[in-house]
Amino acid sequence: AVRFAADGRAVVVSSQDGAVVKWDWITGRVEEGDRATEGMLEAADLSADGQRILGAHGPWVTTWRSNTWEILSRRALHTGRTMALALSPDGTRVATAGTDRIVKVHFVRDARPGPLTAHRGDVWSIAFSPDGTHLVSGGNDGQVR
Repeated sequence: AVRFAADGRAVVVSSQDGAVVKWDWITGRVEEGDRATEGMLEAADLSADGQRILGAHGPWVTTWRSNTWEILSRRALHTGRTMALALSPDGTRVATAGTDRIVKVHFVRDARPGPLTAHRGDVWSIAFSPDGTHLVSGGNDGQVR
């Protein structure tokens, strides 16, 4: 997965070898961060303020401090693999989706769950609208919700 920061300067890339990489688009500087312990890193996102990077691997979602790669939290949010994640534009919510066919929205501060949406198949992608009021998901059931 590849995500641009809100300011368009940084790019976060997740990879099959479990690495998460932050790349400064302007200077070309690359910072390789932590490696997921559960194998492939399925998805990554960067907070609007650039302070946090989130990565999905296995059932886990890990949050790193972007300038030090310190792990701020690691939570199992799905029963299957977490295939997609997206931070809301205001940074207060994270949406996750996975092979358990569920889209979950959690509040970042306390991981308290918000609304859930079910698909009939694995969910592969999710995105917030630019104003953060809508969330769209798509998966291998052919549905967009």
